[in-house]
Amino acid sequence: YIWNGFKELKKVWVELKEQTSLRRFLYAFLFYSMGVQTVILLASMYGNFLGIDTANLILTILIIQFVAIGGAYLFTWIAKKHGNLRSIQISILIWTFVCFVAYTLTKGDPAIEYKFYTIGALVGLVLGGIQSISRSTYSKMLKEDTQNHASYFSFYDVAEKIAVVIGTAVFGLCIAIYDGDMKMSALSLSIFFAIGFLLILRVPKTKYVR
Repeated sequence: YIWNGFKELKKVWVELKEQTSLRRFLYAFLFYSMGVQTVILLASMYGNFLGIDTANLILTILIIQFVAIGGAYLFTWIAKKHGNLRSIQISILIWTFVCFVAYTLTKGDPAIEYKFYTIGALVGLVLGGIQSISRSTYSKMLKEDTQNHASYFSFYDVAEKIAVVIGTAVFGLCIAIYDGDMKMSALSLSIFFAIGFLLILRVPKTKYVR
């Protein structure tokens, strides 16, 4: 069964060579997912680095969850009005801004908790939106005669898992290089988003995706 799974993934990889829009979208998705997934996994660690206690970290996580509900509706509305690709572009720009703001935070700042809450709210705003719109865009880009939808979405999920591995590895590498200072690690994530943004600009529009 495992070998058959790899065969199906290889088949999708071969078929992607003939699907320019979908292939380019996956390249963009891979890069900005490196940033998104790393933020999701390591945001609390960054909060600890800034000296934020557990209670405030829990509150930040709650803020993210509640704001994410409204954010998903907001970016769905943007996608309906201006197109999925434009919705993703706006989301990536906000993610990039979040990384730069996180980089400017300093331990010992008397207002650090409130600034971290604000960053959490921004993350919540774009978190639900970029995940749902990305999956929706991918689905709409599949050819109408595609038979093996399960294989294509498995490929999508594998790309996301690869993004997790690369993103967290780069984050950890930056920590090692800068002797435990996470500020450069946070800034490095903005590079992933910047590359993802440039790549999403190259995705051709299709019949169902604009």
